[in-house]
Parts: sequence; C-alpha cells; structure tokens
Amino acid sequence: MSDMDNDSELGQCDGTYEDTSHDERIGFRTYETSMGRVTVYIKDEPGPRGHKAGTSTMVYHDPPPRPMKLKRKYRGRS
Repeated sequence: MSDMDNDSELGQCDGTYEDTSHDERIGFRTYETSMGRVTVYIKDEPGPRGHKAGTSTMVYHDPPPRPMKLKRKYRGRS
C-alpha cells in the first residue's frame, strides 16, 4: 500500500500546507504552497507599516513569475 492510498484517512491534499503552530491571536495565517509561502492577514495591524485584514503577501521560493504585459487599451490608465 502506498502513501497515496491513505488520502481518505488524512483528507484531500490540494497542494497547500497550513502552518498551525501559531496562535489565532497573532492575526495572520501562513500557507506553504508549491510557489512559495503565503501569509494571509486576518486582523488589522496598527501603525503605518501594518497590514489590513484580508490582504496577503507572498514570498517566492524561486524568482517571482514574470509580470504580464497589459493590452494597449489598458496601459495609459492609472
């Protein structure tokens, strides 16, 4: 029996790993994905360098993906 047969006991794997070693009062959750580590902020952090609730940041394992070039009709807008 291989490790893949035990998916029904452990739940379905969607390619992410949630770091549950921290307390919910900290205000963020960290997920490990195949591209890097994602931090999702649950609570607002005070101060000018704080994060808003519902935002996320990503730290890539490799160089970040190349940004896509916008179509001409969207380039001049800001």
